[in-house]
Amino acid sequence: MSSLISVGATAGALLISQKLALFVLVICVIATILVQTFWKEKRVEPSIRERAQEVVDRLQQQASPVQTQTANPSINNSPTFNNAPVFAPQIFIPPPSQPAAPAVQAPPPQEQPRHNVVFLGATFVKLTYSGPGYSSSTDGMHSFSEVVGTSRGDMIGLVARFRNEAVFGQDIKAIRRARAHLKLFDKNSREIGTGFSAALWLGHPDDTFNLIPNARGGSVLVCWGTKTKANVSWKTRVAVDRLRDNEIALSDGYPSRAEVTVMDSNDRPLLEPIILEITKTKGELSVTAKRPLPGAPGSRPSLGR
Repeated sequence: MSSLISVGATAGALLISQKLALFVLVICVIATILVQTFWKEKRVEPSIRERAQEVVDRLQQQASPVQTQTANPSINNSPTFNNAPVFAPQIFIPPPSQPAAPAVQAPPPQEQPRHNVVFLGATFVKLTYSGPGYSSSTDGMHSFSEVVGTSRGDMIGLVARFRNEAVFGQDIKAIRRARAHLKLFDKNSREIGTGFSAALWLGHPDDTFNLIPNARGGSVLVCWGTKTKANVSWKTRVAVDRLRDNEIALSDGYPSRAEVTVMDSNDRPLLEPIILEITKTKGELSVTAKRPLPGAPGSRPSLGR
């Protein structure tokens, strides 16, 4: 503004005269100085607080620039950290604890039933041939039976008796197809032959016998003959459904010792071998059996136990 006044005054003075122009120029300079001084006095300088506020505002604008939002046709309603709704705090109260159920214990394994085959004793008995007769068609079917009561015959035989005893409150395993094995020894304790694997069972034409708990026991025919002569008989299986009868005469008469072993269908001994001591006194035969020790397998249980 002061510049315009000076230029206007100078231009007007040049039109009049040079002296007047000089005078007018001086007046304009002085007026310009006065105007500038007056203008400065009217201008209000900002306070320190205002300047500090301006600095703070400027820093905030630089730290948070204006964000522009562009149109997006897809709308995402899933909550995020920026747009997730704010809910009142939830307090979870757990339900009262239930007492733990006792652990179910597996039942103890059931004990497998066992047999209770026992040795009943050995003795000489009167025998009779029970058939079906001697012929090629009856081979493997021969059998002997014990004579009950009086008999006019002179055939005798040494038998060892066995039974599968029942026990109160216990399950007793039945033994099917039990087989008897024999070992015979002469007066000099030498073995006769190499053993006889399928001795005869009295009253039974087969080479095996079923020992059912508390049923009829079985009697193994160890040897047979008269008081002076002795024979031993056994069976041999030549086919699944066919047997053969075997028989030899003992040249020295009855053996002095015999061992009887009863086995199951898997050829496992059911008892310890039963030892029979055979003696002859004044023409009469007798036998003494050596039983297994008490408590050993095959020993006869005591009553009430």
